Amino acid sequence: MILDHRVRVNGTLVLELGTQVDPTADRIEVDGRPLARGEAQLHYVMLNKPPGVVSTAHDPEGPPDRRRIGTRQPTAISRRRLDIDSEGLVLLTDDGELTFRLTHARFGVEKEYHVQVACPDFGEWQLEQLRRGVVLDDGQRVSSAPT
Repeated sequence: MILDHRVRVNGTLVLELGTQVDPTADRIEVDGRPLARGEAQLHYVMLNKPPGVVSTAHDPEGPPDRRRIGTRQPTAISRRRLDIDSEGLVLLTDDGELTFRLTHARFGVEKEYHVQVACPDFGEWQLEQLRRGVVLDDGQRVSSAPT
């Protein structure tokens, strides 16, 4: 509807996908007809991502992703790709405030990962390196305590 220029917010034509609005305060119109104001209905889905499924918004070469699971498609809390071999909880929601509080570093929400390494050369030296922490692509050092 946005791409077809059918949506206005507070009288202004919406031109970009992903434009954020407050449904309790903004006047949203589709085809000139206002949507009812009120408390937004938020959705929460806990998904146990099995191995063999990639969790990503776009993977043209890969297997089914989270967008093909279920009929509603709320935004995933995880903004990063969960590869085909990983498994575990993926929280899907359209609650932007919750997403922000769970993902922004200032809130200090701890995330725990368990990793199995199948490498014949993996030894005490590599384990000690992991204990010191891992530096991510953005330069952030993530502390870890592998066993």
